[in-house]
Amino acid sequence: QLNKLQVRYAFEITDEVSSSFYRFIAKQDLLYFTQKKSSEIMHEIGMTSLSFAEGILLSSIVVISELMLIILALCGVLIYNPLLFVFSFLTLIPTAGILMYINRRKLRRAGARLSNISPLIYENAGELASGIANIKLWNGADYFYDRYEKLKKEAYALKTNIYVSSQFIPIRIFEVIAISGILCVVLYAMLADHNFSKIATYISIYAGVSFRLLP
Repeated sequence: QLNKLQVRYAFEITDEVSSSFYRFIAKQDLLYFTQKKSSEIMHEIGMTSLSFAEGILLSSIVVISELMLIILALCGVLIYNPLLFVFSFLTLIPTAGILMYINRRKLRRAGARLSNISPLIYENAGELASGIANIKLWNGADYFYDRYEKLKKEAYALKTNIYVSSQFIPIRIFEVIAISGILCVVLYAMLADHNFSKIATYISIYAGVSFRLLP
């Protein structure tokens, strides 16, 4: 959970980064502007100014906070029962890591394609606005509209895929991993001939770690 100080600090950093990036763009020579499309430059400035805080900084703060909690929880398990720590480490982390890697690779591909489409939408709008007289004269509005609709639909499909892949798909998989891990803890305790109170303690510790480790 983010607090007001973290959010404020993230936007202060974004303010500095966006200002520095804008100055960097403004100081480039003419060759830079001839080699890059104006829509790409507009997209980069817009993303740096408006999306850097939410897309990168705040997400990074959440990840770092969760990692610290995970480390503390695993250290507690290590102190309480080293064997249970090894069991938790070997069952949770590799499985969670593989699933996160697969999901993030899918998200990375969709994000890269979305980054390529966004400048094209800006470019389409810019060409329409700057050349509207000729477009009207040659009845070319339908061409720009069809291209806009094609790009927009693909962008919305990618955004939907990204949102679903990041918010909904991992949840059920992680729940299955956590439940399977708890069952394995019960089996471990039974094979080690522990009493019911110790089994309940092991399950509580494992559940606490898995709750933080598996979103």
